[in-house]
Amino acid sequence: MPNKKGGGGYGDPPKEHQFKPGQSGNPAGRPKGAKNKKPRKGLTNSLAEMVLNEADRLLPLSERGERLELPTAQVILRRMVNDAVKGSPRAQREFLKMASAVEDEKLNAQVSMLEAMVDYRQNAQAEFERCKLMELDPPDPVPHPDNIEICWQTGEVTITGPVSPDEAKKLDHWRSERTAFECELDELTSELEKADDASSIAFIEEHIEEAKGSLEMIDQIINLIVNQKTVSGG
Repeated sequence: MPNKKGGGGYGDPPKEHQFKPGQSGNPAGRPKGAKNKKPRKGLTNSLAEMVLNEADRLLPLSERGERLELPTAQVILRRMVNDAVKGSPRAQREFLKMASAVEDEKLNAQVSMLEAMVDYRQNAQAEFERCKLMELDPPDPVPHPDNIEICWQTGEVTITGPVSPDEAKKLDHWRSERTAFECELDELTSELEKADDASSIAFIEEHIEEAKGSLEMIDQIINLIVNQKTVSGG
């Protein structure tokens, strides 16, 4: 219960601790711009973005009388190589160190890809065996493990056929379209054999050429999907 003489209850602090009329509860005030101040972007991310932007920025360059525009990173690399060729020990060390790091990164990526492909094929084969023992329908993984070829001499991995479910759907679609155009072409050829007037023959021959053109286009699309794709190379 509040003390009527000196205060001190909830909502009724002692008089010596009460704010005087006209006195702010925050004498220092709110920092300027505090209300609308946005969180600052991480310094590391900002610097990384700036570095990448500068590395990609095009610089004018004259080479053998030809005016070129090359990314900043490439210009710096060319100057480093030129200095190294001219005999600068520091440039030579830096370039060899950079080349070695790139080769190491490439090799590590290649090894990771090989391991991933080997694991993928082994896991798929194990699943095929499990389905066979359980008398279940086998899965149809994409890419199919039978379409993955690994060359252990070069470390090259190639895939024949679709490499994603989306590509597999496209392949099924275009194969279905090809079948439809083949049927249409057979029907047109049969009608052409029965045609006995010039106008009908010309009409059918025109549609036969259109069907053949469509089949050629579809074959090109299918070839783009099923042709070998190198996903890792030496």
